[in-house]
Amino acid sequence: MNTPSHNFRTPECTFGKNNWSTLAKFWQVIAWSDEVTDAPLGRKLLDVAVVLFRDENGKVIAAHDVCPHRGSLLSLGKVHDGEIECPYHGMRFNGTGKCTMVPSNKPGVKLPETLKLNLIEVAEHANLIWVRFDNSGDDIPLPEWSELSDETLQNFHLESLEVKTSTTRFCENFNDVAHFAFVHAGTFGGGVREEVERYDVVQSDFGLHHELTIEQVNRVSLDDDTEEKTQANYKYDFRFPFNNKMHISFDAERYQHIFAAASPISSNKCRLFMQFARNYDFDEPIETSLEFERSVAMEDLVVIEKVTPVEVPLDLAEEFSVVADRWSVAFRRRWKKFGLE
Repeated sequence: MNTPSHNFRTPECTFGKNNWSTLAKFWQVIAWSDEVTDAPLGRKLLDVAVVLFRDENGKVIAAHDVCPHRGSLLSLGKVHDGEIECPYHGMRFNGTGKCTMVPSNKPGVKLPETLKLNLIEVAEHANLIWVRFDNSGDDIPLPEWSELSDETLQNFHLESLEVKTSTTRFCENFNDVAHFAFVHAGTFGGGVREEVERYDVVQSDFGLHHELTIEQVNRVSLDDDTEEKTQANYKYDFRFPFNNKMHISFDAERYQHIFAAASPISSNKCRLFMQFARNYDFDEPIETSLEFERSVAMEDLVVIEKVTPVEVPLDLAEEFSVVADRWSVAFRRRWKKFGLE
């Protein structure tokens, strides 16, 4: 377990000290589970270099990607029998962070107890690797996302996407429906009714929920070209800090879940992890579905990667809001309560 005594925040951090400290208390996604294999994986989260590897039992280990000896990147090294080897001087560290080998030492030289990795709290859940820099705050649970282990559903996910926008802008876009008819006209938004009905936002300790019905083209498969309309029900369940879930019921029989975790690489860049679970189109080639979902994501990014300012302004007076922005307003107010500035 990590304690907040180690200062992971660097002088080059793009987050202010207060905002970094606030976000460090939340579990954040950093990688797909299947990305952490028999080699170290380096990632950045909240401007902190993190290295991930698996110990001799297959458990994921997360640590500051800085060798405590001479500061080299451990992620450039190798993993031997569950121990990570520094690429600079060959020192090895096990899953507890302890140094087990200093190749330049003569046999019998005692290894210093203080020569150890700065470990980071880590969890493996919902096909993802999550880390938390500071566990001194409230016990903030991970999102449930049990549908991802439902064997009656077809599950698939995109590759992680590194994008030039903030996690807050991405989350607002994911939970917004007023852009469908305009941004997604080339995929699913053609035929979507532009007017958005008034909806309520229900708040919980660590989340926001809203739902509404949207009139759109009743496409049964990706190849359909029809003008027939249907009333699709959209249910959104958001979990702080940046975990998004959408449930879409197209009719009485067909439904889909979309999960999107946004990982803050820096204040103006993030990595997206998008998963899907559905009860239809089991016979359709998964590559076709992946390409469709990738196209939908690209439509969003064309717009939100150019939005300014990159970070969502929490002062509601800085941007004008309309009725369809009720979720966005609630989102900004909650972040202020959590302590973001």
